[in-house]
Amino acid sequence: MALHNQKTEHNLTAQGKVTYLEILVVRLAGQWFGVRSDQNLRLLHFAESRLSPASNPALTGLAGFLGELDRGQLPCFDLAALLELPTGLARAPLKQLIRLTLNGRNLGFAIEEAQEIQRVALTDLKQIPPVIKILRSRPAAWAVWLRSPEQLIPLLDFSAVLDNSAWKSIQLGPG
Repeated sequence: MALHNQKTEHNLTAQGKVTYLEILVVRLAGQWFGVRSDQNLRLLHFAESRLSPASNPALTGLAGFLGELDRGQLPCFDLAALLELPTGLARAPLKQLIRLTLNGRNLGFAIEEAQEIQRVALTDLKQIPPVIKILRSRPAAWAVWLRSPEQLIPLLDFSAVLDNSAWKSIQLGPG
């Protein structure tokens, strides 16, 4: 299923300003996160058993490579591991894959599950306080969404999730 935001008259004001974002809600290590769906994402059903092992298992979060018929080997990351979320011994299986192009590279991010795309008003988003950005060398969330009075959804920035020095060195296929 292709996920993308086609700018329509529904999310623009008369002045051409965006009034809402489309957010794909995903579960990682039992917690909910959001990703902007206007990044030309593709959500794929996926089985971990289809992955070829990574040649460098010490690379944090690299789960392996997924063979794509027309595109070669897709590096796949366990998104929960990249975020250093505690998964415990009884980790839920990774059943879906977010496929996207980041800085010219096709990448996959394995997740537990995804919900439908939610339209979120910009007024419902809160930026991460600057002090949080100072505490982390590469903050992965750029904002939070107060989905309900009891639930905050951190909105992830894929370019901040990956340590660029690590993923740029990945071979396009298993070594």
